Amino acid sequence: MRLPLLLALALPLIPVLPMFAQGAAIVNDQYIFSPDKKLKASYSKGKVCVRDPQNKRISEFTPKDSAGPNSGITDLYWIDNNRLAIQFHMNPSMEYLSLTDIHGKELHNYLGYNFSWSHNRKAVAHVGQMIHFTEWPHSEYIQVNNDTIYPLSGPAYGKGIKTVHSFVPTFAWSEDDSNLALIDEVEGQGAGKYLVIVPINRHKPARQIKILPKQSAAIDTLYPNGVKLTWHGNTALTVSTTDGAKCKDLPLTISVK
Repeated sequence: MRLPLLLALALPLIPVLPMFAQGAAIVNDQYIFSPDKKLKASYSKGKVCVRDPQNKRISEFTPKDSAGPNSGITDLYWIDNNRLAIQFHMNPSMEYLSLTDIHGKELHNYLGYNFSWSHNRKAVAHVGQMIHFTEWPHSEYIQVNNDTIYPLSGPAYGKGIKTVHSFVPTFAWSEDDSNLALIDEVEGQGAGKYLVIVPINRHKPARQIKILPKQSAAIDTLYPNGVKLTWHGNTALTVSTTDGAKCKDLPLTISVK
């Protein structure tokens, strides 16, 4: 269970390791094929290598984060047949996700953690960058393609903030990628757990559906491994354990009509 706000205010900053990116992760020297099976990628000693099925090398490069070359790769996976996602650990509060072409040219980058790609791979949602070693507590926020979508006020730090948002992994995109579902654990003003539906269309407000105390307590027992959110069309979501096992008061299906 998360610490109550007043207790958290009294404690020093405790680094929290983020959940890693969504994708087909590999370990050193193991290959992962592109969706069309025409290329395969691996990393070893800080270098990424792309080869064809006959093992002919197409490219080899050292990925970079915002500070320069980075050998601390934590995840590598294909976005499509021409783009790779490479993730680095930067500090206990932040990961760096680099979107590159097969020759190592960076196309986009994202700072934060709990990365979750839409089904069409056109958008990535994540908890936005939080400044490390700032005054506790930290109120988190969600970005999609580097745009802040919830809460719109963005991050907040320190004893003066009235509402603290923190998000239970993992997030879930609706089947048509029009909505992002997440669980927001609010402390301070409006305290409680909420199932939040965030429309990707910025002209519509996010919806907060309060989760009942029993179900909220069940979710607490699953932290930090998180929960699984499953969409049923655009009308309902099921909250369940990540491994599908039954838990007291879970699974829980919530109408979002």
